[in-house]
Amino acid sequence: MKRIQSTQELLSAVAAQPLEDAADEGDDRSSRVFMPKKVFCGVEGGGTTFRCALAEGDPTNITEVVSIATTSPEETIGKVCAWLRSKGEFDGIGVASFGPVDLTRGSPTFGYITSTPKKGWNNVDLLGPILEACPAGVAYEFDTDVNAPAMAEFTLGGLRQRGCTSCAYVTVGTGIGVGLVVNGQCVHGLLHPEAGHVPVPEPSDGDTFMGLQDRLVRRGAESMCCAGALAARAGGTVVNGVRLDYDLKASALRELPDDHYTFEKAAFYLASLCVDLILIASPERIVLSGGVMQRDSLFPAVRRNVQAILNGYIQHPSIVEQVGIDAYIVPSQWKNDAGIIGALALGQLALLKQKQATVMGVPGMSAPADSRPDAEGYGFVQMTPQLLQGTEDKITMALEVMQQNLQAQIVELQKEVRKVEEVTPFLGVARTVTLVAAALAAGFGLARRMS
Repeated sequence: MKRIQSTQELLSAVAAQPLEDAADEGDDRSSRVFMPKKVFCGVEGGGTTFRCALAEGDPTNITEVVSIATTSPEETIGKVCAWLRSKGEFDGIGVASFGPVDLTRGSPTFGYITSTPKKGWNNVDLLGPILEACPAGVAYEFDTDVNAPAMAEFTLGGLRQRGCTSCAYVTVGTGIGVGLVVNGQCVHGLLHPEAGHVPVPEPSDGDTFMGLQDRLVRRGAESMCCAGALAARAGGTVVNGVRLDYDLKASALRELPDDHYTFEKAAFYLASLCVDLILIASPERIVLSGGVMQRDSLFPAVRRNVQAILNGYIQHPSIVEQVGIDAYIVPSQWKNDAGIIGALALGQLALLKQKQATVMGVPGMSAPADSRPDAEGYGFVQMTPQLLQGTEDKITMALEVMQQNLQAQIVELQKEVRKVEEVTPFLGVARTVTLVAAALAAGFGLARRMS
């Protein structure tokens, strides 16, 4: 049997495995991994609404979706779990939640919503009850409600196939959240990105609005331009000769005209957030989504402000050229479904990781998304030494155990052959051929899986 000696050979062995569920050649949706007859489940946990969905073959092929009002943890999670139990079998589940959340596997609070400002939801175990309601052993992934759609935009949206390695997803609604994919994987690190709270500069026109005072990060992006902040800023202003309520509800924002100065300020603050992302994470695309961003006129205003703030410092066509920035700062192609499709994409990613672990013969091994443009599945190992650190040793150890077991089986077969030959030479020859063929077949089968 061929011995795998290096990480490069390991990657070649994995790439050689047939992925029968991959998209057919010539499929115009080649950015996706199709898994016929596989069913994915997604749970999107939002501060106002939880959404649960099923998709078949492709995370965007949603076959069923329900919405559950976010009330108390007991009631909300209870309804989610009841729905999951009613669905029977599915192959993978992705759970994407508002946060902050604990994403550290092995942590006592992994899968918990932790220090959230949402009343009553502090230190709530979200993932545990959900997994108990799922089929035993189901593949799963857990992430934030912004990292999940960021990964969906990166993988299902075609960025990976263009050779890109990064993407930022920003949702602007009741709050502001930022998800990041860097080097083909969601950023976790110390916690996970909370860039919706980065402090933003004051505009140069002497604006005196101080933002929402109940936010812990004062003058952060969320404090200054989430839906509630925009409503607070617009309250009391005159529109078409009518003075608006000082206590204006966020839902009333849709009644304001595009040229209301509130949206001018929103574009400035959102552009400041985008500039911070560009200068720190250097994403290859920024996707703006959420209720506030349903106002299409905000996009050109944000782009103009990004160019003005950067003032020519970043000399890249995606920034300095109009056609470039129009394709760089964009709305989500899935609009209001971006969150649930992100959760479903996590479900498919979980299943792909499980397939990878099976192919490699190392149970429980997990790997980030592969950013190579020619990769067949976005759940497979990236070719970077940092991400493979320690993996090669595990693979080598597993192979050595398999080799030892195979060698022991061959020795036992040889003993049996000798016993037979002592009784009947002619029968011994026939049996020898049979047993050796069996041993070679076993060795060939193992070698074919691993080399």
